[in-house]
Amino acid sequence: MELTKENRVLIQVLLFIGAYMIIRTVIYLFIPATSQWAWFYRDCWMTIPRFVTFCSLLVIDRYIWKSSLFDFLLKDIGRAAFYGGILIFIYLFHLIGSYGDPWPRKFILIAIFTSAIVGLFEEYAFRGVILGHLVKKWSKIIAILGSSAIFTLFHFQAQPLTEWPGIFLAGVALANLRLKGLSLFWLVIIHTIIDAAYFFFGTSMPRFFSIHKLIFLAAMILYGIITYPRDIQEKSVKI
Repeated sequence: MELTKENRVLIQVLLFIGAYMIIRTVIYLFIPATSQWAWFYRDCWMTIPRFVTFCSLLVIDRYIWKSSLFDFLLKDIGRAAFYGGILIFIYLFHLIGSYGDPWPRKFILIAIFTSAIVGLFEEYAFRGVILGHLVKKWSKIIAILGSSAIFTLFHFQAQPLTEWPGIFLAGVALANLRLKGLSLFWLVIIHTIIDAAYFFFGTSMPRFFSIHKLIFLAAMILYGIITYPRDIQEKSVKI
């Protein structure tokens, strides 16, 4: 059976993501995270394959990025600020429970840059290409949960298993906002702020059974339920 253009693009994107994960594994082997500072150093190096993979996805799926998914839509500022502001607040509450030494100030600007690359790569790949394809073939709920599951598995090795529930719920929240019509531009901004906020607190994330972690997970579940897109915006699923 001949593959459609959309299916070929999806397969190519998944292969590139898989190739990135292999490269990440090699880098992790050669630069082990023996300390939090070593982890930061390694994560800075990871910016290169992230950006290269992002550019490769743009070339593969040029039909998507030409269809207004990165538009800076002024009319969406209110919704982006409302939905994104709540999500960011939930994460800030979570990060208050972090512990360990604070990150040095000289790292923060670098961390904001690397977080922006993470946001570009992950939002385009998972809430752009993958979610956009899944929602055309399956129901909303399967597309949201499926893209979020792939997003979570993508963090294999990069994040400990204790962080996977939060990663999955973050994928659901961002997929919901995408299908409610927010452009990838706004999702990249929200994602970047959330990732960069980590570097303004302690170097270790809240423990899994801490009050901050448990309230965070409960709040994310509630956020996912409330923001579930009853009606899909047309512009959110263009391919």
